[in-house]
Amino acid sequence: MLIVIRSVLFHAAFYVNCTFWFIAACLCLPFPSPMVMAFARGWARSSLFLHRIITGARVEFRGLDNIPAGAVLVAAKHQSAWETMALLLFFPKATYILKRELLRIPLFGWHLQKAEQIPIDRGNRNEALGAMLARTKQATGRGRQIIIFPEGTRRSVAATQWAGTGSSAPCRR
Repeated sequence: MLIVIRSVLFHAAFYVNCTFWFIAACLCLPFPSPMVMAFARGWARSSLFLHRIITGARVEFRGLDNIPAGAVLVAAKHQSAWETMALLLFFPKATYILKRELLRIPLFGWHLQKAEQIPIDRGNRNEALGAMLARTKQATGRGRQIIIFPEGTRRSVAATQWAGTGSSAPCRR
């Protein structure tokens, strides 16, 4: 029962936190992308803090000293929204390759656009690949870190097949 209470409390606090940060971040929309990313890191830091305090979950990050400075490509397994927030803390110039539909979410989508993230149209793979490569080249030329979830959608921990090549089902949350 305690885990249910903690979960409900965390979700309530998380959405209040998101609302506060996204509305506050609207003030930075007229400013350059780094200001929007600073707000995004503040949101991530506060969300992960709430997660730790309310749920009691501890996280250990290993190998951070192995992350090179400047442009890098990070290919991560997408299991939840958690890793998208956590990665923001370790890549100061994070550029996510994300599905275009996320840009349609009020406030959130506006911030993604202003932060110069790379949207792709997953319905048209050939065109999406060309556009993604062009924008990725521009971003790495400016020293940004590219973060991609190669499987294309959230996957369960046990899923080992790449999207479209096996029978592993996406993670349902």
